[in-house]
Amino acid sequence: MKNRFILSATLIILFFSCSGNKNVNNVWKGTAYGIPQWELSEAQQPEHDAIEKLLYENVVIENGRFVFTADRDDVTAAGLPDSYYERYLAYCKGANRMIKSQKRRIKKLNKEGVPTPSDDIRDLWKIECEKYAASHKVETTDP
Repeated sequence: MKNRFILSATLIILFFSCSGNKNVNNVWKGTAYGIPQWELSEAQQPEHDAIEKLLYENVVIENGRFVFTADRDDVTAAGLPDSYYERYLAYCKGANRMIKSQKRRIKKLNKEGVPTPSDDIRDLWKIECEKYAASHKVETTDP
């Protein structure tokens, strides 16, 4: 169990720290989602939450690739500027490019005899989406 946690943590670190993800991180620069959570003002929190909600609910894995399933109208309906639609598309494109790069790195490490995590970052994304969904369920009360 401890080894699995270490392997998962390693993959997450690789996902966010590799040089190939600069485009993924820069996509949100200049938005509330590009600001660390602890630095957000009260006025920025709704934008951050709207961006996060669309990410977790509409970025899915199809045929092994990240795909944004919402359309431009969904983005504006969430209270976000129309231009953010392109940011979501760029986020997915950058993530897909990073996965391709990671596959090459892992193959190279395996050839050199270096053990690598067997988990796939796409599986970790699915788990994170499930956690998000579970933590943001709307409770209903019966009349």
